[in-house]
Amino acid sequence: MIRDIAEKVAGGGIAISLLAADLGISQERLLHQLEMMEHMGYLSRDAACTPGEEMPACACCSGCSKKMGDMPTRFTLTEKGRRLIALRLE
Repeated sequence: MIRDIAEKVAGGGIAISLLAADLGISQERLLHQLEMMEHMGYLSRDAACTPGEEMPACACCSGCSKKMGDMPTRFTLTEKGRRLIALRLE
């Protein structure tokens, strides 16, 4: 399951609901898995958008309705996570 999640995260941004459905698990279980993977060093977490200094909403796209302080979270693979995926390919 950890490798499956890591591969999906490596593929790019996807909503938690869609990722959970794709993996056949609940959103709550997926969030627990993501937090566990972050704790284990496979993932890092950061804001998905960076607000512009002159804009009250995020600057990642013209149609974003998120306000500062209410940004979505993005998980990215760490070097350890990338090695995990590489093990499957060998």
